[in-house]
Amino acid sequence: MKKVTIQDVARELNLSRNTVAKALNNSDTVAYETRYLVIEKAYEMGYSKLSPVVLNEFKLRNKIDETKTIVVLTRREISVFWNSIIMGISDELNKYGCKLQFNFISEQDEKNLVLPLDLQADVSGVLI
Repeated sequence: MKKVTIQDVARELNLSRNTVAKALNNSDTVAYETRYLVIEKAYEMGYSKLSPVVLNEFKLRNKIDETKTIVVLTRREISVFWNSIIMGISDELNKYGCKLQFNFISEQDEKNLVLPLDLQADVSGVLI
């Protein structure tokens, strides 16, 4: 899955790339309503370079707080194969507005079923 670009957002809203870029930078040269539509659409599409300040200003901050977190637990001896699998998982999660948290665990912790100390209670799922 490719990353969402300014051009993708512009195409979706039938706006110029320049207008979308200005709106994403919260420029006053773009009408407030247009900026809101652009930022909302970019968020929906998974555009990854949205500023938290801009999202907060347009009252989309709560959408960030609702973002689900999926944790991947793995050993440090990760291969190129598994790296590509994890990148695919990350791409899919981004597509649906989820965050990926990556934690390494030791073989001993795995055997003893010990979770990492920094694992937070608000995790929506765990992949091992």
